[in-house]
Amino acid sequence: MARRCVYLVLLTLPIGCSDLGPGDIVTGTWGGEAIGLEAERSEARLDFPCLRAAVDGPLVLDSARIFRDTARVTWRSFGGGNPDSRVVLQGEVQGNLMTLTLWHIAEDYESDPKDYTLYRGADPDFSGFVCLAR
Repeated sequence: MARRCVYLVLLTLPIGCSDLGPGDIVTGTWGGEAIGLEAERSEARLDFPCLRAAVDGPLVLDSARIFRDTARVTWRSFGGGNPDSRVVLQGEVQGNLMTLTLWHIAEDYESDPKDYTLYRGADPDFSGFVCLAR
């Protein structure tokens, strides 16, 4: 009598997991609707339709795999950079997806938090946005 064997092959693929862990630095080009992020090992730059900001250091993940930092505004469509104007950012990376929450703060102003979704390797999408000058 012939013996028949059946082999079960399991293929597991990581879905939605992050390749970054605590202490790692977020790097790369990230883009989403109305936002772009260029992160390097020594600094990061944020681009919005009418504003640019710079982080003067790396975006380092904490034990919860979240980074928090402050960026200084370097350019606005309605005037140059304002040394008192800042963007506070908090983000989490899961694979090629980043969720980012931002607050714009100045000496006498703080905006409500705004959430963004960014994708690694994507360009920012500024379509439909117009900057008005004062």
